[in-house]
Amino acid sequence: MVLIGILVTCLKSLKVPSRFLPALAIIGGIVLGIVARVISGIPLVDALVGGAIIGASVSGIYDFGKKTLLGK
Repeated sequence: MVLIGILVTCLKSLKVPSRFLPALAIIGGIVLGIVARVISGIPLVDALVGGAIIGASVSGIYDFGKKTLLGK
């Protein structure tokens, strides 16, 4: 979770529009889930779902819906 938070903070400093940050956090979580799958051998579905949940929790589901889907 910390790595995703660092990634989002770095993207903020690079002036990435804030409406994209929640989606990028979820994608980062999925990527880290896949890395965890390679390292530990957990099932792929578990890695993808777990990574998406971690990314969503870092960014906040509310922010994802508000900024990305509603375009605010």
